[in-house]
Parts: sequence; structure tokens; C-alpha cells
Amino acid sequence: MKTDTTNPPLLRTKLHRPPVTAETVRRKRLHELMDRALELPLTLVSAPAGYGKSTLVSHWAESLDQASAWLSLDPDDSDLKLFLRYFLAAVETVLPDACPETRALSTSPNPVPLPVLGGCLVNELDTADSPLVLVLDDYHRIDPMSDVHELLQFLLEQTLPMLRLVLVTRSDPPFLIASLRGRGRLTEIRLRDLQFTASETSEYLERSSELKVSEEALESLEQQTEGWIVALRLISLHLQQVDDPEAFLKSLHGGIQHTREYLLLEVLARLPSRTLDCMLRTAILDRFCPELCEAVWATAVDSEKPDPDGRHFVETLSASNLFIIPLDAQGNWFRFHHLFQEMLHDQLETRASPREIATLHLRASEWFEGEGLITESIEHALAAGDPEHAAGVVERHRTAELDEDRWYVVRKWLDLLPEACTQQHAGLLLAEAWILYEQFQLQTIPVILDRVGPLLEGKSADQALVGELQFFRGALHYWEGRGEESRRGIQEARVRLPEARGLAGGLLGLYVGITDCMNGHKDQAVRTLNALVQETGSLEGIYDSRLIAGLYFVRHLSGDLGQAEGEARRLQVVAEKSDIAYTKAWSWYMQACARMHRHDLAGALDLFAAVVRQRYILHTRAALDALAGLAISQQLTRQMDEAAETVSMLREFALRLDDPQCLSVADSCRARVSLLRGDVTEPMQWARSFGEPPVVSELFMWLEVPWITRARVLIAGGTGEALTDALDLLAAIRRQSEACRFTCQTIEVVVLQSLALERRGRADEALECLREALALAGPGGWIRPFVEAGPPMGKLLGRLPAQDSDAAFVQQILSAATEAGRSVDPGPQQAQQPPVDLLTDREQEILELLAQRLQYKEIAAQLFISPQTVNSHLKNVYQKLGVSSRRQAVARASKLGLLSST
Repeated sequence: MKTDTTNPPLLRTKLHRPPVTAETVRRKRLHELMDRALELPLTLVSAPAGYGKSTLVSHWAESLDQASAWLSLDPDDSDLKLFLRYFLAAVETVLPDACPETRALSTSPNPVPLPVLGGCLVNELDTADSPLVLVLDDYHRIDPMSDVHELLQFLLEQTLPMLRLVLVTRSDPPFLIASLRGRGRLTEIRLRDLQFTASETSEYLERSSELKVSEEALESLEQQTEGWIVALRLISLHLQQVDDPEAFLKSLHGGIQHTREYLLLEVLARLPSRTLDCMLRTAILDRFCPELCEAVWATAVDSEKPDPDGRHFVETLSASNLFIIPLDAQGNWFRFHHLFQEMLHDQLETRASPREIATLHLRASEWFEGEGLITESIEHALAAGDPEHAAGVVERHRTAELDEDRWYVVRKWLDLLPEACTQQHAGLLLAEAWILYEQFQLQTIPVILDRVGPLLEGKSADQALVGELQFFRGALHYWEGRGEESRRGIQEARVRLPEARGLAGGLLGLYVGITDCMNGHKDQAVRTLNALVQETGSLEGIYDSRLIAGLYFVRHLSGDLGQAEGEARRLQVVAEKSDIAYTKAWSWYMQACARMHRHDLAGALDLFAAVVRQRYILHTRAALDALAGLAISQQLTRQMDEAAETVSMLREFALRLDDPQCLSVADSCRARVSLLRGDVTEPMQWARSFGEPPVVSELFMWLEVPWITRARVLIAGGTGEALTDALDLLAAIRRQSEACRFTCQTIEVVVLQSLALERRGRADEALECLREALALAGPGGWIRPFVEAGPPMGKLLGRLPAQDSDAAFVQQILSAATEAGRSVDPGPQQAQQPPVDLLTDREQEILELLAQRLQYKEIAAQLFISPQTVNSHLKNVYQKLGVSSRRQAVARASKLGLLSST
């Protein structure tokens, strides 16, 4: 069984190195071998149980001059994300905050390709400022099919001078040991090395039993035990009880197995019956403390006798050297040696009935739950054969984990339970729904709600669960564009969950805001959400994060880019105060979207790039959108190679998600970028194959909407049939956008309608559409939709009478188009002006010297700055002028009249 990663006291038991005791023999020959191994990436200590592997490595690690960390593994650590979180916790005992990005990836809602995960871990470990030896104990407990092995193989194939791995295991790991051996990257310590020599055996007996034996007795002992330390330890315990130790040692016969069984029975038989009874019952526990022991023994002890004292029991075991290993420095948590635990458990099964053993597990489950150690509680309930008890534990604690954004912990709990059990519990099904919602798998949620409904019928139904059910129904109505029904569902949920905070409370507030906005009450939505935020007065935690996200959505959907960006920055404050990586990625994505639409492409690029690095952490649809936003922004700034690379990255990401809608977004973005490059043929092939009707959930505020991109392509195709199809499609999208008050998408659509009408020869209607687009876009500063439309939009803007439009906003659009290299002469009525303050003074100086054919170093020397600074300024110049070389920059600047020599 494992610890919960969210519980620091129990986490420390996994990170605690087994202590070195007075009886521990310093095995100099093996220590020297391991010292030499520090030059190699991996040391493998592999032998069957009971050969002193962990003791050897612990003793060696204690003697090192450099830092070491320890991680004890168990079967549940086969889950890659759980293993990684423990792995990082071990690393951070020596190198605090060493791997923040990898830690964030370990909680990702999206599948992270192992090369990405491993690459991030390698990069962060490579920057460590001091070397680290990391010991992974009991590595054999990792499932052979686990991805953990692939991750370690990836690490071992890299050159990481600061990290040395030591695997302590009963069997070889399933990755390429032979390859590592052949390349000289591996040190091996195996059974033949670990077997005690005669001198080590003699020293051990002296230390443990204060007994010096003859060479003849040692020879007999070596023949019977073959250097097996567990047998030696059992013999040491038994020697304390016999009258003639020498004769006893000479009399041993029958080999290892016989010796072990005989000695175990002898040692156990000499224990007080009460101590033995407690030991056997404690054998069901992978780790124990005095309080837990007392809880487990409670129903098994004769009521006429005083209750056994857990602390006294632990102290007795420690004093008697009965295979007990401390797990923390505080001396509170312990475990039996694994082999000894197995032997005790075998004895328990011969002496107690299955029902009695089940009772012990249930007692343990109740104690663990009371201490907030939920995973252990669930596993003991299942070991007792009581899945209903385990289900109740999950139901009682799921909300606390969801409120901390740890949905992945709840996912693990649910995976432990039998499917049939989950289907009978409304709380467990709703937990499934929350997890699916966090991953934006909305299409799967209705099936779950259909199962929940009948379970909550009747007056006795838990009203909080009914409230959750109503929330999901209301939320799904929103994504179907049914604003009034959504509002009713959300309000009913709020009535049933009046005190809700955390995730549920925050999302209830968020949906109150966006449903009000959908129903035409934007100002009311803003007031409600601001009031809820002000009530907390803290600007931290998951509750506030959802409320402020709601404010951002309301602002953005309504077209208020400036205020939307302000809310996104406020969300970033919440994320940083509460250290929520998921929320921080959302805040960057939101800011990037606002900047892109305002045509602040330089600012958008930096933020999108930051989001893309965190794409596996972010909400799936937002992660796809961030990749699309980065590709489009790169193409609009003429970074063509980078845009192509991002499009490929987007498609690879979508393929890994294994969701047709995600792949549709990737294909749409590829068509859109191709269109921006002037390629119509390939996008037209895609457009003809894409015929699904538009849906509200794929409109919202998303940057990449396949139906809108299809309309762009059809307009670019220019044929009568294509233009008719484009206008029909745009009309359908506009109806949905206006019905849902998605002003952000209405702006996109109306801009494209004006172009399509112009190309159809319906000039007056085109101008009227353009006026609508300007009226919608102007207050919020939506420049990018017009610039992306390219030269045809410049011509159309040129046909507007100056007095009939917002001349200042039109001039902003034209200047931005010039900057992006997508401008066109707008005609006599609204002449294009050279951009004002396009370049900074320093950029202007560098451009002038560039025109004089000076090299970077020459420019740097003349301006008393570094060549790197020159290069940085030139990147900005190239971006602003929409060029990619010095020759193009000079030519473009000359044409615009930006050079004093022209």
C-alpha cells in the first residue's frame, strides 16, 4: 500500500533511509565497489529477499561525502504520475524546488508523451548545482508493464553528471540492462557479492549476540545459510535462548529453507503469547505506528485483559531486533522486514479465520480514514472484501481533493474500486463527471447523469448530490446554447448548495456569470461575480480562481478586450499566490488571446509560447487553442518555419488525445495557416471534407473554430458556389453567436461576411456589413480579424467614406496591416499614412546603420552596446517591418520613408 502524496508525515516514510544499527557490519569490499560506481549512471543491487541489500546501500549512503536521497517503492507506485511525484519529492529533499515544470506535468489532465516528460526532467536535473545519489529501494515492486521503466531507461540514456541512480531490487528491471552493461554504464552487485563471508559472519555474530564462535561452527553455519543474512539474523535471535550456542550451530542441517522455517518457529514460539498475537495481527499492515496498532488489535484482544500498549509493543520489537525497520526520523512509523512480514502473514492465515482477518483490515481502514490517509483506507477496505465500505470512503473525501484541484487523486481512488460498485453510488458517478468536466469531455457526461438521476429520486436523496446533478445539467445546457435552461439549472444548484466553496462553488459562480451574459445581462453578470470575489477578500484558492475566470469570459465574450486582459492578470495573481500551475497557464492563455486580437502579436507570441510549454497541464481545449494561436501569430509575423513547426506540434498533440474534435481543430489550424501563406488548394480540399454543423461548445471564445476557418477558405476559393456556401455557413454561425451573445465570434463572422459579399458583387451590402463589424470591434480594439483578412479588406476599407466610419480605428487597422505586411493601398478617400512611431529611437539608429551596410559588431561598437543587444533590436525591427533579412528590412524601410537617406 502507498502513502497519499498530499500527506507530508506519511510521505516522509517513503523518503526515509533505513537506519544503520550497532549490529550492522561495514562491508568494506562492497562499499569500495559502490564508491567506484559513482562514475557510472546506474548501480544495480539485485538479489533475492533477505540478503541485506537495503542495509548495505543505506550504510554506504550514510558514509558518502555527497548528498543522497532515498525512495522506498510499493506496487501502487507503478502509476507513472504517482511515481514521478514521489521521485521528485525525493530529489527535493536534497535539491529544493529543483524540478517545478516536471512537477506540474505530473498533475497534467492530458496524456504527456514520455519523451516530453523525460526531456523536461532531464533538463531540470541537468541544471542542478550539486550532485545527487538517488536510491530507489524495492524496485521489483513496480509492475513489469509500467511506464516507469521506460522513464528510467530514458534518463539512463542521457548524460546526467549530477545524478546517479541506485536500484535495490529482488529481480532485474525490464529495461535494457545488457545494453547498459555493454556500454560500461552499469555497476552490478548481486547475490554472490552480497553473501556474507566467514569473516563478516563472525563479525555479525559478535555484534548481534556478543558471541565468538569456532571456525568449525562458522563452517557449518556457512554451509547451512550460504551467507544469507536473514538466516543469520534468525540464528542470532535464537542463540540468545540456547544454553550451548556452539553445539547448536554445529547441529544445523537441511539447508536454507529448512533453517528459515525452523528458526522462525523457534523464535516465535519463545515470544509471550500476547506479543506474538499482536505481531501476527500487525502483519496485515505495510507500515504501522503505535496508535494504528492499538486500533487494529481492539476487537482481537481478550476483554478481561488490559489493552496492549502500542508504544510498548514497538519498543519491545525494537529492543528484541525482531525485523522491525523505522520509517521516519521521529520514531513513529515502522514496518517489518518484507520477508519477515510475509512469514508472519502466512502464520496469521493458519491461525485466524478469513472473517477475523477482514475485521483487522476494516479496523485499519477506519483508522487511516480518521487520519486523512485515504488511499490506505480504501485499500484496506478492499482487502477486507468490503467494496461498499471503500466506496463510502471515496464519497466522503472526494470533494476535498477536487477542491484542491487534485482530480487525479480522485481518479486513482475510483480506479481502485470495482466498476459495479461505482455504478451504484451517485457520489462516485458525480466524481467521474467532475473529472470529465475538468478534461472538457462534455460529450461523455450525459451518460453518467442518466445513471445518477434514478439514484437520487425520492425525498430521502442527498440534496447536495442533487445540487451537483443540477449543476452539470445547467452547465451542459450552456454548452448547447440553451441560456434560460442553463440559468435555471445553475440557480437550482445554488439553492441546494448554498454554502459551496471550492471547485463547485467557484464554478457555480462562474456559470451564473456566463449564463447571465448568454441571456443578455452582461452588467448583472459582472456585478454578481465581483460581489462574490469581494466577499472572500483574499484573491487566492480555487474558488476565487473560477470566479475571476468567469469575469474574464464575460468580458471577452462581450468583446471587452482591455477589461478581459485585466481580469486575466488578476487571475495570474491568484495562481501565483496559491501556486496553482493549471490556473497560471489559463491566465497566460487568456492574456495571449486578448493581445492577439488587439494585434499585439509580440506580446501574444511570448505568452502563447509559455502556455504551449505547459500544454499538458492546461485544459485540453485551451491547450489546443494556445497552439493554434501561437501558429497563427507566428505566421502573421512572417515566422513561417516556426509556424509550420507549431502546426506539426498541434497535430501531434491532437493525435495523442485520440479525440476527433481535437484533430478537427488541428486540421483547421493547418488550413488557416496555409491560407495565410497564399495556398488555397490544400485548404479547399480540407474544406470540402469538413461538413459538420457548427456547435456552441466549439464556438465560445476559441481562437480556432473549424467552421469559421472553413468559411475563410471558401471565400478565398472565390467561385460562386463556394461563396454561396460561405455565406450560408457564416449566417448559421452568426445566428448561433448572436443568440449566445458571443460578440467575439460575431466580429469574426461579420468581417468575413463583408468580404464574401464584396466578392459576390454585392458591394452595398458588403459596406453595410463592414460598418457593423467596425461598430462591434472598435470599442474593444479588435484589430486582428481585419488584418488577417488581408489586402481585400484594405480595399474594402478604402471604399468607406471617411465621415461614415470611425476614421481613427480604421487607421489603426491599416497601420497594423502595414506592420504585418498585409496592407494594400486603400484608395483616395482614406489614404494610407506612413506608420508613426513605428520604431523606437534605438531601432531607428540601428536601421540607419544597417542601411550603411555595417556589420553587427560594427554597429555595436558605434553605439557602445553589445552585439547581442543589436541582434535583439533587429529582431524587433524585422517583426515590425514584416521581413526576415537585413536586405528586406532596408528595402521596406526605404519604401515607407523611414530612412533619412531616402
